[in-house]
Amino acid sequence: IDAMLMEYGILLSNMISVIRSREMACPALPMCPLATSEAERALPDVMTKLEAMGHGDADLIIRMTGCPNGCARPVSAEIGLVGKGTDQYCFHVGSNAGSRLNEKLYEVVRTEQLAPVIGVLLTEWKAQRTEGQSFGDWSHATGFDALRALVDASGTLSE
Repeated sequence: IDAMLMEYGILLSNMISVIRSREMACPALPMCPLATSEAERALPDVMTKLEAMGHGDADLIIRMTGCPNGCARPVSAEIGLVGKGTDQYCFHVGSNAGSRLNEKLYEVVRTEQLAPVIGVLLTEWKAQRTEGQSFGDWSHATGFDALRALVDASGTLSE
């Protein structure tokens, strides 16, 4: 079975990065008439960029949807990206394994800004977290003002 999967370019579980193994996206455009943004076609590119930044080892849950209906359950993800229009997403952080929903950090982040913003946050999480502290717990404890200050200082959201 493994050989057959490889023959068709389907990676085995031990060949996928940790960050990619925990991602989820809804079908969104063009499959869903409710979608206003890409999801399953956009998230792989975001993940590839995060892996290139050295975050393939990040053990966190990222979910993306093409609209606010939440088919991929973005509000229960440590990072939830909710489609808000063409190439725009509401950016949520702070969930913890079902005990807390995430909250909106930014009203709008453009598609090309997603990986840089996430990268800034993951770099800081890795540097500041206590041993075993999840991204959701770290971001919740750090607070939205401090998280926004980190992202603002990086210049990733500048026009």
